[in-house]
Amino acid sequence: IGGIINPLMYNPINGIKLGLQTSETRTRWLRVAKEKYKIYGLRGFYRGIGFLASRDALWGMTYFPLYTWTKNVLDNSVEERFSGQNEIGASLFSASVTTIMAFPLDSARITRQNYKKLYGIWEGLIKSVTPTRHNFLSLFAGCSRTVLSITINHCSFLFLTSYFHR
Repeated sequence: IGGIINPLMYNPINGIKLGLQTSETRTRWLRVAKEKYKIYGLRGFYRGIGFLASRDALWGMTYFPLYTWTKNVLDNSVEERFSGQNEIGASLFSASVTTIMAFPLDSARITRQNYKKLYGIWEGLIKSVTPTRHNFLSLFAGCSRTVLSITINHCSFLFLTSYFHR
């Protein structure tokens, strides 16, 4: 449910962020928001929301069961050398697999949120899965960011829980 409700709140922010990232000149978020509103009206802030909601729902439905399964496999086959080793390993594996699965939906969302060029829904999805150098680099960057983020978050969680349980 969160994977469907959250996009309603952050899709407008994501669309403005994309406009800032793809602008050829330095611009401010308010200018991007005004341009988007002028071209598409209020609906412009929710372009790509279907892909975003689908990506988040897929993420939740894939990551958590895969994490639980992987952690159980590791708990039964690998002896822990330090606290949280199996949790971190399961989290990294699950996040990487889920990122690869969700990548086409995320790329399609980006093409849909681009307010300067109008992409159709299927055109954006096809464009996102076409094997190009840019798409491979984008997938690599997404996986790298996810793995780094998961590692930092999980290590922070393990440190804080062990610190406060003393």
